[in-house]
Amino acid sequence: MTKPLHNDSRQESDALRRLRNDYRVTFGTTEGRRVLWDILDNSYLLAPYSQENASAYKKEGKRENALYILGMMGLSNDIDSLSRLIETLREKERSMP
Repeated sequence: MTKPLHNDSRQESDALRRLRNDYRVTFGTTEGRRVLWDILDNSYLLAPYSQENASAYKKEGKRENALYILGMMGLSNDIDSLSRLIETLREKERSMP
């Protein structure tokens, strides 16, 4: 017997909501912010790079992973928002002991 579709979608929605919350909780701690900053710093989100060689695929993969994490945290992925986010993270990083 198959389950009604609305139950599956509600379960998926609940699971996604829990996962999004887990991302916010994890990256909301001091240690989590340091890890998030490291991910963003190495993700080529705002750094220009040439797509003329094989390493561009690796860089694009890192970029996509960072965008996924930001999306799961409910953060916008437009450049202005990312610039403000990264500047905020840099300021917080400078103020950490």
